[in-house]
Amino acid sequence: LRIAHVELIKWLVADYGFEKWEALQVLSQVGRMRVGNVVDPNYTIVAKFPKKYLPY
Repeated sequence: LRIAHVELIKWLVADYGFEKWEALQVLSQVGRMRVGNVVDPNYTIVAKFPKKYLPY
């Protein structure tokens, strides 16, 4: 969960010019998380961010 959010925030900062705090705030409001696979004890999470909220 944490890794998915951190990587998505890094992407928003690097590719779309968000400030780190701004990316975190927007992601906490409109971001979505989905569990991909669960195999004890391993699991995958997908972090999503709607394109309509990107600056361009």
